[in-house]
Amino acid sequence: MGTATLEHDIRDHRLVETLRVWRKLCGTRFAPARHDIEPADFRQMLGRLALIDVVPGASGAARYRYRLMGTRLAAQDACDLTGKPLSEHPDAGQREIVQAAFDAACETRRPAYREDVRQDGARRHTYARLVLPLSDDGATVTGLLLARVVLNRAMS
Repeated sequence: MGTATLEHDIRDHRLVETLRVWRKLCGTRFAPARHDIEPADFRQMLGRLALIDVVPGASGAARYRYRLMGTRLAAQDACDLTGKPLSEHPDAGQREIVQAAFDAACETRRPAYREDVRQDGARRHTYARLVLPLSDDGATVTGLLLARVVLNRAMS
């Protein structure tokens, strides 16, 4: 699925704008480099972004380490993973969902979008997650930019 088609599938205007900014930063490359990312370009998403390093594993499988986790994401997850690997996320179910989204973006070298319903205590929330590849070498995915918003909040 191309990013133009993906843009029509995304239900939140902030995520659409994030995709557009990322696409502009790509230029002729498949992904921008991490140093191309300027917080001011993503004003509408501050607090809802994370930067993730892709660390090649010994078995060839990628591992992920959060370079930065936005304050709203940390509050939603009830943990701040800044400087920590994804494997330290306390919720195994969410960890698997996030791992799959990160893997998809790395394997395809394209944005990955997903909506999930999550139970947080007595409330159910629908989240939308956009994972955008970054490449410092122009050939492989060396990082990820994660953007996540709550689409709706409903009582269960």
